[in-house]
Amino acid sequence: KSTKYLIQLMEQNSRGTTWMKGQLPKNTVVAHRTGISNQNDAGLRVAHNDVGIITLPNGKHFVLSIFQKNIKNQTQEISAQTMAELTKVVWDYYLN
Repeated sequence: KSTKYLIQLMEQNSRGTTWMKGQLPKNTVVAHRTGISNQNDAGLRVAHNDVGIITLPNGKHFVLSIFQKNIKNQTQEISAQTMAELTKVVWDYYLN
């Protein structure tokens, strides 16, 4: 019961829509948890992460964890784009 509830909460996550979900088809179900640190005065972001369970069109799933660390002088948008591109590569792999 608690697992189903947790998955439901993760599917309803409204943060990080440009992260893992960024390049996936519009109605793809992604149960994910995002995380990001602040950027310090020297331009260092310690972490920008997304972990998720992605549902494929055939109903099967894959789990993906993306942990970016020690990101120097890079915008959040660029880090998010990296996550989206990585997720799309894995998505395409499982569709073929």
